[in-house]
Parts: sequence; C-alpha cells; structure tokens
Amino acid sequence: MTSSAMLPDPNSSRVVLVGVSDYEHLEPLPAVADSLVDLTETLRSPRLWGVPENHSVMLHNPAAADVVLDAVREAAAAARDTLLLYYAGHGLPDPFSGELDLTLPGSIRDKQETLLAYEWIRRPMLASRARRRIVILDSCYSGRILPRTMSAPSLADKAGIEGVFLMAASAPNSEALSPPGARHTAFSGELLRILHEGIPEAGPALDLRTIFAELDRALTRNSLPRPQSSNRNTAGSLGLVWNSHRFPAPPATAPVPTAGATDADGLLIDGYELGERLGGGADTSTWLARGRRALLPVAVTVLRDDRVGDPAAYARFHAWRNSLPSGAPHPSIARVYADGEARHWKGARPYVVLEYLPGTLQDRLASDGPLPLAEAVAVVRVVLEGLRHAQAADQDDGRAALTPDTLRTGPRGDVRIVRFHRPQHSQDPDRVGLAWPTTTVPLHQLSPEQAMGGPGDARSDVYAVGCLFFELLSGSTPFESEHAVTLAHRHMTEPAPRLSALRGQVVPLPRWEKVLARALMKDPGLRYRDAEDMLAALTACEQAPFTLAEAIVEAFREEELTIDVSVVNGHWLQRALHDAAAEVTSGAPAPRTLRLRLLLPAYDTPALLPSQRESLRAANEAAAGKVRAEVHALSAARHIASARVEVRRAPTVSTLFVLGARIALEAITESRPLRRRDAREGAVEASVVAEYRSRFDKAWDAAGPCA
Repeated sequence: MTSSAMLPDPNSSRVVLVGVSDYEHLEPLPAVADSLVDLTETLRSPRLWGVPENHSVMLHNPAAADVVLDAVREAAAAARDTLLLYYAGHGLPDPFSGELDLTLPGSIRDKQETLLAYEWIRRPMLASRARRRIVILDSCYSGRILPRTMSAPSLADKAGIEGVFLMAASAPNSEALSPPGARHTAFSGELLRILHEGIPEAGPALDLRTIFAELDRALTRNSLPRPQSSNRNTAGSLGLVWNSHRFPAPPATAPVPTAGATDADGLLIDGYELGERLGGGADTSTWLARGRRALLPVAVTVLRDDRVGDPAAYARFHAWRNSLPSGAPHPSIARVYADGEARHWKGARPYVVLEYLPGTLQDRLASDGPLPLAEAVAVVRVVLEGLRHAQAADQDDGRAALTPDTLRTGPRGDVRIVRFHRPQHSQDPDRVGLAWPTTTVPLHQLSPEQAMGGPGDARSDVYAVGCLFFELLSGSTPFESEHAVTLAHRHMTEPAPRLSALRGQVVPLPRWEKVLARALMKDPGLRYRDAEDMLAALTACEQAPFTLAEAIVEAFREEELTIDVSVVNGHWLQRALHDAAAEVTSGAPAPRTLRLRLLLPAYDTPALLPSQRESLRAANEAAAGKVRAEVHALSAARHIASARVEVRRAPTVSTLFVLGARIALEAITESRPLRRRDAREGAVEASVVAEYRSRFDKAWDAAGPCA
C-alpha cells in the first residue's frame, strides 16, 4: 500500500467556526453566512473528516467577544489531536500595534473596545495541549497573523509538538474579496470546492500544504487575492480530510445497487465501491475501497485473476487470510470487516476487506531514523495493549508478528497489529484437499525457545516486543546475520546488546535498559510473564521520577564533561555516582575527560554544637572520599581517560547540580523528585542552566579549600 498523510482523530479534535455577515456600522458580508454553514457541514461530513457535531462549534454573528473567547478556550482545553479555528468577516489593522483585529456585528472601526483582537484568540490556542493547531482566517489584512509580519512571537513561533498551520485569505496590507451575488467569499468558496472535489494528483488524504498549494493556484488563476500561509514542524504535511477525488460520492438520484460495485477490473463485491489500485503481491491485488454504509476507506485484497484455478495460489491466499486478526475488535489490532468470494467474469475470486492502513513502522524508520524514546514507548504500549487483549481473550493459537514492516500505521499514525503466526492446519476447511503452508515467525524476533523448535507462548510475544523496542530505538535489530541458522543460534546463545553501548543512537535511561534486558532474557521464566506484566513495568518506568543517577548517566555521553555539584548530603551524590559508574562498567558511554567540582557545607553555623559540626563534616568528608574513589576507579579501568575531583567548602550550600553544558537540576531534599532544566528544550531552559552555572561559579570562588 502507498503511504498517506495522517488524518486527525475527530473524536480528539475540536473545531470553532466564527462568521460575521451582518454589521451595524460596517459593510455587510452576506456571503460569509453560507461560507460558514457550508464549511461547518463539510468538516462534519464522514466522507471528509467526520468531526462530531458536539466537537464543532459554529458561531454566526456572535454578540460579544466573550462568546467567541469562551468557545475558543473550551475547545483549546478539550482538544488533544487537532484544534482548528476558522473566522470569516471584516479584519482591521490595529492603528497602534499593527496587528490584526477581528470584527463583531457591533464593531466600530475606531473603537478598540468593540473589536476582537486576534491576540486574545492566539493565547488560548497557544496554551492548548492539542498536537497541532490550525488557524484559517478569511478576512482583510489576515496576513498580519503570519510570523514574518508580527513583532511579537507568533503562534507559529511557539508551535507545539506537531506544529501550527496558519492560513490567511489576504496579504498583510491587502483586502480579501467577497464577490457580489456569490454564495461564498472568494477564499472560502475555493477552499470548499477543493475539499468537496478533491485533487486528482494527490493521495487518499489531503494534507494542509497540498490544500493550500491548490488554493493558491486557483485564486491566482482567477485573478483573486493570493492567500498566505505559514507552518512549523510537520504541520503542513499532516492530513485534514479524505481526498474526495479518490472517493467520489454516488449521485443523489442513483439507486443504491444491491449486487456490489464494479471497477475497471470488473470485480463485484457486495457493499463496497472499489477505487484505485494500491498494489499487490505475487498472488494478490489490493484496492482502495469504500463501504457504502460507513463511507470509510478500506483495503480490499483479492486473488489475482491470473491465479484463478491455481491450487497453490489459493492455499497461499487462505494461509495469509488465516494469519489476519480474528475475535473481538481492539484499537491496537487491525479490523477485518469481511471476506468471501468476489464475482468476476473470469470466475469467483476470494477477497478480504481489511482496515485501511497505508503505512508501516518500517516506512517511518526509513524516513526519520530511530524514534525518540517517548514515541518508541508509545508504540510499544499500543502493541502491548493489543497483545494483552489477545491473550486475555485466550487467542493463544498463534503469536503476533511484531516487526516494523508488518506493524502497519493508520492515516493518523496509529499502530495496528495485522498478522499472527498460527500453527499449521491439516487443510483448508472450505477447500478440501488443499494443505495450508505453515506461517513462520520472523527470524529477527525469534525467541530462543522457538529457535529450538518449541511452539512459544505469551513470553515469546514479550521477547518479540523487546526486539521491536530495541529496533525502534536503534534502527537495527538486536541480532543480525544473513544466514538463518546463524541468526537463530545467536538468539539462543548471545546476550542482547545494550543500547547504551551504541554511540550515536538514542540511548535510553538505565530504567529502560532494565526493561529491555528482562524482555530479552534467554530463559522464558526470567522474562515478563505476559503483555500485562510488561505493560505494568512500562507504566512504572514512565511514572518514576527522574533520578540523579540517570542524570549523570545522560551527562556522561558528552566527550568533555564538567560536573558542578553543591550538596548538603554528600552521600546522595556518592550513591548516584556509584549507580552511574555501574552503568558505565556494563557498557554505557563515558566521557573522555571528567572534571568534578564538589561544594560541601562548612557546618560553621552557631545553631550546631561542636560535636554535631564535626560529625556532619566527617560524614560529608567520607562521602567525598567515596566519590573520588568511584571516579578514580573509572579512570583506572580506562573508562575515562582523564579524571579530576576538586572539593571545597562554603559557609552555606543549597542543593544544586550543573551537569555539563546543558543540564541543570535542583531539589531541596533527597526524597523530592529532581527538577530538570535542559538547554536543548528552548531559550527559557538555556537561560536557567546559565543562571545555575553562574550561581555555582560565584559560590565556588567564595568557598575555601576542604581540609
């Protein structure tokens, strides 16, 4: 199947559409009313996006700014996938700031209090936790929302994880157009046409960048005002609606056929309309199709017409059909909607209707490389939830196929288990006399017990999940070989490599290494019992607070490392460094040179008795000595080429950590989770890291030597 842009999840998305057509003091815009209503219906249509009615708010001629702002705030708080705002009406440039003001029915051009400043809308959009935010403005001067024209940081400048897409009907100093007598405004009319007619050369889903490019061409061709856009990160490549050109609506007057739809290949399948051919294999062809009732895209795989009458081809097709999911549906497992015999003039041909899943995890790895830890964990969680469902339903007649090239992704990027490796049956119950070939577990995920000929169980699935997790983080499988026997032998005998030993890769924290190590144990009895057990471990890792030892292990990836630490309790640092040293000894990376500056309290406060001062000072001195010993041991073992530990005392010391060039941590007590600042995360964090380093340098310079 071909890849496609990801579509937003309508159930996790929110839409606010605002249109002002009637004004008390400004020129009316009658075309705005129909533009607003028609776009609302378009986005709600299941043929295009299907956002639920209770997730889309349409405000026609809102009486006051609070009405609009309340709707935007509520939608921004609820949206998790996509937040879309559309406004159509007059736009006015602010005479003081130059930014854009939107208008309401009672707006007066020279009275700021009657206008709706775009900045007021921008703020709740910016605060939303939605993965992407889309702003579409059909107004004069709407180009002023774009980053290059705004003096203050724009919404796009502070884009979220999936980015922001801004689309404006006009340039910063230009007016939009509402042709007299037209049903729609010029901009919204072309947008609606594109959404309803689709784009012939585009894929099954229309992404925002493709929609805007077609909109720009159409408006320019008709000598209408050119639209403007801006997008950050991956926002422009993410889908918005299905491409109607690929899924044309049947004529309203045409009767619904009862025999099934036909396409150029002459296939007739009850209840489905076949569209473009997506591809196929040696025995099959796969077509993009749509169910007449649900109007949702599906993939129909059919035995090729030149294989009709070939018993071996039928056997291979039914073996593949037997490997597909069965039983109760689950969000992590692909849906099989129907199967049967398709009618064709050359003879009946078996078919399967499967959930439309255009991509694979392998596509993602090939295009983007290893996944960030958070995304890899999210994928593994989805897979484990699917396995838990299958294991709880006692579907234990086969193991799931969990390789990146068999795990498919939906239009919104969600992962699905598609294949199971089930034991061989003596024959196809529907085709007597045809033996089914055995489907084998992928060798790169073959558990040791399966490599020795055993059938495997839920713990074998855990091993496969461990192999998948390793590949998602590193881009390669734990064991490699061109020869099947050698590969199986490595699964049986060789310990899995540590991700932390792979320089240049996404190296997880020690807690994740432990999860991987247990999942990849040779002895099934030492692994997680099943998907439920591993899922619990995954959750515990996600919820565990960040520790000082993990921070040191992460900082150790720098070639030249300076660690500045001021602690009231030196034993805390000593224990953390001991754990970090153990990770280095077992394969985690270490710096080439290390300088550790340790600032300890002088304990000279009058509130303490002399005996207490000496006791606390001695305890910290002992801890500092153990810190020195840990560092020198790493140097002696040649894990670190050059190491130096310096210790000073300060009159007062607050807990403070600066690890290398980019990480700063703070915590008041040993039991309190660390608060982390990472200079990679942005300007605010970078300034905090610099501030902590400056504070430490001042305290270090003012401190005295340690006796």
